[in-house]
Amino acid sequence: LSILIPFLKSESASERRSAVLALGRLRDERAVPHLVQLLSDPDNSTKLNTISVLGWIGSSKAVGPLILRLEDGTDDMQVAEALGEIGDKHAIEPLLSVLDSSYYDTRYRINEALKKLGHYSEDFVHEEMTEDDIVERNLRIDRMLRDAGLPPLGANSPSGEVTE
Repeated sequence: LSILIPFLKSESASERRSAVLALGRLRDERAVPHLVQLLSDPDNSTKLNTISVLGWIGSSKAVGPLILRLEDGTDDMQVAEALGEIGDKHAIEPLLSVLDSSYYDTRYRINEALKKLGHYSEDFVHEEMTEDDIVERNLRIDRMLRDAGLPPLGANSPSGEVTE
């Protein structure tokens, strides 16, 4: 553990990401205070990996910082998944508070997290995707592709058609 912690402060995003993933494999709760510092990492992949790893570790010490991340409206899908994995009932109210304001994919993940926490919404099962939901899904896909250095699919098109 002590060997990996200094890499979390590396100038290299790749080194930070690798250290986060290695700490995730260890699933050591002592890493949580160090990992929560990366929830606002400028590198999106490092940040998203950190959220996932906090879920894998499953420590309730991560719930507060993850809830703050949920409340600021960024990375709701990943945060919801992590909170569901942790299984702390303190996450139910914050998850419910963002359920109505999110897009379909996010609402789906939030609902899945709520199920893991013993709180399930039957209303969600009958919900259909709107055109705005499809556009939001495509925008998220485009952001992931850009982060990976690949060309976007054309997320402004509801059908997801490739535009040039």
